Amino acid sequence: MRIQHVAQAAKGWSADTPEEREDGARLADAVERIRWRLWHGQVRRALDLIGETLAWLEGMPDAELAAAAKVAALLRGLETYVAGQAGLIIDYATARRSDEPISTATTESTVQWLLHRRMGANPQGSPHSGLTLGDMNEPGGWCLVAGKNRAEPMLVLF
Repeated sequence: MRIQHVAQAAKGWSADTPEEREDGARLADAVERIRWRLWHGQVRRALDLIGETLAWLEGMPDAELAAAAKVAALLRGLETYVAGQAGLIIDYATARRSDEPISTATTESTVQWLLHRRMGANPQGSPHSGLTLGDMNEPGGWCLVAGKNRAEPMLVLF
């Protein structure tokens, strides 16, 4: 998910001074809390935390402005993505405790089969298919599938 991009940017936060180390630790903690909320299906709370973190980043001193701007841009992208997919984000922790499968291995196989069947012999898809196999093999790729014992579709991220 796009949260990984934000986490990578947070790891690259400058740590030359004690203040920068403190800010970097605060940012890393916020990213981890956002990840936890999304894992537990708490979309509204995750969006609120993203907003709080963006407000904090926008108030950074000029010395850290470039790093803050990069992380803020990634957080805005995550915010847009999560808000758009809010209805499809499930509570993975509850699914795991209920022994529901959350692995994408079966899903990937099923999607590959469906795409191959839909697109015939052309494994790279067609310009009219709306989805190509390359979409699933790229970081951040996704597809919608029906989850086990679920009425709504489930968003699967690759």
